[in-house]
Amino acid sequence: MIRINQLTIYPGNDSSLPPLLCDIETVFEPGTITLLVGRTGAGKSTLLQTLAGLLPLGAGSIRYDDLPLWSPDGHIAEAVLHRLGITFQYPERQLFAESVRKELAYSLRPLRLSAEASERAALEAIHQLRLPPELLDEPVLTLSEGTKRKVAIAGTLAAKPEWLLLDEPTAGMDPGSIELLKELLLAHRARGGGIVVASHDLDALLPLADRVLMLKHGTVLADWTPGPRDHELPELLLRAGVGWPSSIQIHAALQEAGMELSGSTFTPEETAGAIAEQLVQAAAAGRKASAASAIKTSLQSHEQWESSLQAQPRKQESRAERMNPLAKWLFYMLVSAGILMQDAPFGLSLASVVTVLTILLSGVPIRRVGRGIRFFLVFIVISSVIAGLGVEARDPAVPLMLSFSLDSALVTAKQLSRFLLLMALSVVFIATTSERRMQRGLEQAFSRLERFHVPVSLITFTAALMLRFVHLLSREVERLSLITQARGKIRVKPGTIRLRDLPVFLIPLLLSMMKQAEDMTYALEARGYRVKFRGTSTTFERMPFDRLDKLITASGVLLLIVLYIIHRFGL
Repeated sequence: MIRINQLTIYPGNDSSLPPLLCDIETVFEPGTITLLVGRTGAGKSTLLQTLAGLLPLGAGSIRYDDLPLWSPDGHIAEAVLHRLGITFQYPERQLFAESVRKELAYSLRPLRLSAEASERAALEAIHQLRLPPELLDEPVLTLSEGTKRKVAIAGTLAAKPEWLLLDEPTAGMDPGSIELLKELLLAHRARGGGIVVASHDLDALLPLADRVLMLKHGTVLADWTPGPRDHELPELLLRAGVGWPSSIQIHAALQEAGMELSGSTFTPEETAGAIAEQLVQAAAAGRKASAASAIKTSLQSHEQWESSLQAQPRKQESRAERMNPLAKWLFYMLVSAGILMQDAPFGLSLASVVTVLTILLSGVPIRRVGRGIRFFLVFIVISSVIAGLGVEARDPAVPLMLSFSLDSALVTAKQLSRFLLLMALSVVFIATTSERRMQRGLEQAFSRLERFHVPVSLITFTAALMLRFVHLLSREVERLSLITQARGKIRVKPGTIRLRDLPVFLIPLLLSMMKQAEDMTYALEARGYRVKFRGTSTTFERMPFDRLDKLITASGVLLLIVLYIIHRFGL
């Protein structure tokens, strides 16, 4: 049994930010399938990752039977980790090993099995996914996407966890594979195992669910179980912002047509039987045409409702996000030039103050900036230590002695600290500037160059894509860090990995980014993008350059002048 008590989760464990999950109070019973549903951003994946021990608790507790997932001193219980297995979205993108056998062996490594036991577990897992035994010797990267997905799921099942935590397991699956997955879930439940699955695929998974937990804005909106409350499910799904499965849509349409249906008809089989029965009755009574018309009208009404959900207003942008990107870019370039001039303590101190004030006024969380510069900060420390080390011959009896020069270390730290400040400013710029707004700003700035046959659109579009890849890389690093922790049954600081796990992390990261680039290329080609170095001029969508934008630009000029004066007089 998993017992959750007043669970609250904050982004980056920063309690000053709005929570991702708030006061979750629930219990998951073994031998049951619980379906988590809700709109994108409702907290489904966050809840799964929290149950797997991948996210630190902001408040509350999680217990697996009598064992707490987290100890009071902040350490995770390894015994609990071995009782669960989590599968992320697109599991085929987490593979890294040379062969399927080594891939499964890595998933079994935390169990410390003998070579013979590990081989038996791997063969059993492959058999469960109906894959041939000879596949164990196949290179992972040469397999088809569908086979890779099955191998990744086999890696989770091979360890025989008591609890399966699945995130969108049917995404990208063909109907045959979905049926196989459903059989595996039912078999796991029959053995007494518990399953918590987050999915938008209600058509496939709702008929299996013993319980449906509906999330909205990080809270539990409703807790539904099949039975006397069957009639409540359609309304609850609407309140959660979730579209109806096809069976419920048709059920509602038949009821609007005046047909009385027995049972819930929440499964395709029940729905098909009810339709056949009611159409026979409707035809006998001469109501067949009106029934078909009512079905069509009801489905159209439901589609309009789903469209209205998509048209809901987006979250309001901050002042920094609404600013003209050209003004922010000019400020960044001017201040960066001033920072690079500094080499005296006072100048560097003033540059640091300017950087900190810029971060605070931008509204970008300090933690986000810290995550962006922490690796370079570690690099500065290591480089300074190395620069300070030296070898001296002080005593003839001891020819060489290791020494450390603090002055040399400080010189290196001072030189590199300027680039640390620039990196912090670049994090602020990226965090407050979308790819589209940056592209529009650059187009506006360089539009006059088109008369000289300069491909402005191509250049600005390329710059926007590069910024897009910065965001993608950041998200992939965080995602694969969680996957590495989950597969290795380890607990490290969020966003970090151990040296021994570098292959598990880097190879999927490279493959994922290559896949992202390939998908983006296909999408651009499908939309008719072509590289054109000459052609007619383009009409650019101009953005206003208001008083705040002029003030920011003037501030950048003023700061550059001040920093230049400080540098000129050696302060």
